[in-house]
Amino acid sequence: MTDHGVDLVTRALGRPLPFACQRQPGPPADGDDLPASLRFWLARDATLFDMDAEPEPRLPIGDLVEAELGEPWGEMFQELSARFPSCVLLPGGSDSRRVLALGHPDGAGESAVFAVDCDDMPFIGLMYPGFDCYIADAAGLLRTSLDGYLWPVGDRVYEARAKHHRDVRLGGATYLEFPF
Repeated sequence: MTDHGVDLVTRALGRPLPFACQRQPGPPADGDDLPASLRFWLARDATLFDMDAEPEPRLPIGDLVEAELGEPWGEMFQELSARFPSCVLLPGGSDSRRVLALGHPDGAGESAVFAVDCDDMPFIGLMYPGFDCYIADAAGLLRTSLDGYLWPVGDRVYEARAKHHRDVRLGGATYLEFPF
């Protein structure tokens, strides 16, 4: 069965999520740019985000990286802020972060999830073609052949969506390394 969006998220509801991260972020602030799959999740499950925390603001990627990882990392990511002007933090990662880049939805209405890593060389790469795939993978519903942080090129089910996000955000590349 191939699902996208709300249909895929529906199957993930009620399953345990194995997230370990530096902090559990608050829920994203509501807005028209939130994918329907994330709105659906937020209306039915309160375990992914710290629902007692203030809603997470949308930030350009450079500001989000600075808030999460400090300097000099934030400054290094500032030049990507025009491509990633509206981002929210998602749970997951330890020395890396999962970032939902709002806007530019794909054919399923999803915004992409990117991995940001500053461990060696500052890096941003397409991790999931949408919140739906991010949460389905965490719930054990998708068998991805993730190579580290990258969504597999050539995935027959979700490749058109992944290609859309690579083209729009990364100029067709799978990832970018500093200097961007």
